[in-house]
Amino acid sequence: MQYHPRKNKGFAIDHDLAEELNVLDQLLVWEEEFNELPFFEAFEEKFGFEPDNIQQFRYEQENHIQGLQGFEYDLTYVLFDGAVEAFYPEEWENMNNYLEENDIDIIEGSWAEPQ
Repeated sequence: MQYHPRKNKGFAIDHDLAEELNVLDQLLVWEEEFNELPFFEAFEEKFGFEPDNIQQFRYEQENHIQGLQGFEYDLTYVLFDGAVEAFYPEEWENMNNYLEENDIDIIEGSWAEPQ
């Protein structure tokens, strides 16, 4: 099996943070239905751009994720590709400032997943 390396920036999100960001209902939809569209739309309404993905890295999924670095298993992350900072610099900075004010770090992580 071949693995494709991935690298993203992101932050961990839980129900408390989602409620603070006014995206809890949309996060719950993603958890129940794996439909990220409502979350992406609500996130864009708040910050002016959409994330690349919502992902939870599960350790028990054999042959799924390898070499996880920076992120932690069993946490949910809002992920962004490298282009977001270039295409939306002001919005990225505003989001970053908001998260920093609430002691939430943007983390850079990498992993490999099957192609």
